[in-house]
Parts: sequence; structure tokens; C-alpha cells
Amino acid sequence: MDKLERLEAIEEIKRLKAKYFRTLDGKEWDGFESCLTDDIFFDFRDSQPEKIADLAGGAALVEGAAAATKWAEQTIHGGTSCHQGHMPEIEITSDTTAEGIWAMSDRLWWPIEEKENLPYKELDAVGHYYESYRKVDGTWLIEKLRLTRLHIRRETW
Repeated sequence: MDKLERLEAIEEIKRLKAKYFRTLDGKEWDGFESCLTDDIFFDFRDSQPEKIADLAGGAALVEGAAAATKWAEQTIHGGTSCHQGHMPEIEITSDTTAEGIWAMSDRLWWPIEEKENLPYKELDAVGHYYESYRKVDGTWLIEKLRLTRLHIRRETW
């Protein structure tokens, strides 16, 4: 891969991550799933405050695009979210593979109807996404995703 191809791949991965965030926050689940490889592996063990895992059936490790999409939908169901990625460090490791680290911030708000399910109405967090990407049929997709949070602020009811 020459320099131009490498830069194009990095830009494609940046657009992929932007689509991931936009479709997650917009609850556009078909678009969200289209960002993921069929065999994606989600690892949220280092990111979940209490009760968030309960919304998604207690899962912190999720495999497969359909299961990952369902996990995301259950986790933010009933709420509003804003996820942002910053300062990507993307390394192209071959013509069809790449690694990336994204600084992230996310905010989630739940309506009063969720008061019985959660001990707080707002979550504000910062951390990092650690990801692997694979090019499938000419399109970059997220293959592995691990989210860590460095700080979480919760506003209680």
C-alpha cells in the first residue's frame, strides 16, 4: 500500500467511525449494523457503570453484528445519547487490516419513565475506544471494539 492508499484508508476508517456514532445516537440500527463485521467482538467490561449492563441483559462481551446491534439498542433504549470520537490514532497494518484508538466522550440522558430501571438520569463519561478494522468486499468495517472509561459522572434522580 503506498502513501496515498494509506491516507485514503485512514479517511475511510474515520468516516466509518463517524457513521457508527451517528447511527448509534440516531438509533438507525440497520446503518449501525452495517458498520460492523459479521463476527465483530464487543468488549465493554471496562466501561459499564452499574445497571447499564442490566439494560442489555447483563452482557459485557458480545459477539456478532446482530447481537452487538441488539446490545446497543437495549443499552440506550428509552434514552438519548451523544457519542463523540476525537484524535484518532489509526495504523494500517495490511491492505485489509488496521488498528485504531479513539479518545471518546459520551453523554446519555434517560427520561423519568426509566427511573425504576436506573439509579441516575444522566451519564457523562470520557475514555477510549480500542478497535480493529477489516476491509470486507472493498469496505472498511469494525471487527473488534473495546471501550474503556476513565471517568464517569452520573446525575441521580
